[in-house]
Amino acid sequence: MSIHEQKTYRPEHFIRAKAITMEMILEAAIIGARCPGNGEIQDKLRGMNLPTYPRSHNSFPSQLAAEGEIRHYVSGRNFRQVRILKGEHGGKMTAPNPWHHRMQYSIGRDGKKMERV
Repeated sequence: MSIHEQKTYRPEHFIRAKAITMEMILEAAIIGARCPGNGEIQDKLRGMNLPTYPRSHNSFPSQLAAEGEIRHYVSGRNFRQVRILKGEHGGKMTAPNPWHHRMQYSIGRDGKKMERV
């Protein structure tokens, strides 16, 4: 496929890509590791021949946040910590900011909220 051709994905491809993204974030939260970045997520999805972006949001993690599955906490240097909101591992979080920067805002089902902690 040339660089100018666009692959057509079926709905199940987007469902699978979102599930893989959630699995990656959940694995990090279970062991307390850093949340995988968009580049890491996209590389994995690309390697599995899946779409790297959903149709309705700018990333699969953003879609998961909008659906109430996770909440992003963004702090200095654009570091993202994620809390799992549902399921068996609800409440678990990925690693905190290693530079101890304060949280600037969070992203969840209710959109982007400015918060100071």
